[in-house]
Amino acid sequence: MEFTTKASLSLTCLVLGLLGCSFEPSGNHRVDSDGATTIVNEQNDGRTIKENAAPIRESRISLELESADGPSFDEWLQQQNGKWVVIDFWATWCPPCVEKFPKFVTLSRKFVDQEVLFASFSMDELDDVDKVRTFLADQQVNFPNFIKEGSTGKIFEHLGLSALPEIRIYHPSGAVFAKFNGEFSVDDVQKALVDNLNAGNN
Repeated sequence: MEFTTKASLSLTCLVLGLLGCSFEPSGNHRVDSDGATTIVNEQNDGRTIKENAAPIRESRISLELESADGPSFDEWLQQQNGKWVVIDFWATWCPPCVEKFPKFVTLSRKFVDQEVLFASFSMDELDDVDKVRTFLADQQVNFPNFIKEGSTGKIFEHLGLSALPEIRIYHPSGAVFAKFNGEFSVDDVQKALVDNLNAGNN
């Protein structure tokens, strides 16, 4: 995915300060020669997570972390039409995000045999990609993961985010079905999914 964005802060900065985690101003970031950063199972020593992990990870975990800006993330979402999609928007610098993320991973495993796709989107800077990758590996994540490309303010504005963490459920049609932010429990997300899957709202 190749996109270039200029640093741009929006009024969401003010909202974040009131409702949830604040974010750090974006700075310079690393971009591969093709204009994107894509990490699949890569460690600092050049080996893969699979090679360095315990046997349980070798059979289950295939960590994918890809950079994305707003438009490229929209394209990915459009490709998932026909499925329920659940996205956790989070960051390593956001304590409530770090606290809820393991519960989000646990939730994803409860729906592994159903037509529900889970994914995460980190609002960390690309310079912190190693920190994000390490956190995801520690959580034994086995769903798609993204890290933002470009300024935090611009992508918050594009996605309509107001605070972190925010978990969204997307209907198979591609529309946002439900948003959870502020004071919420991951159990609330599970209930919304179960209720609608049982009701056959596809």
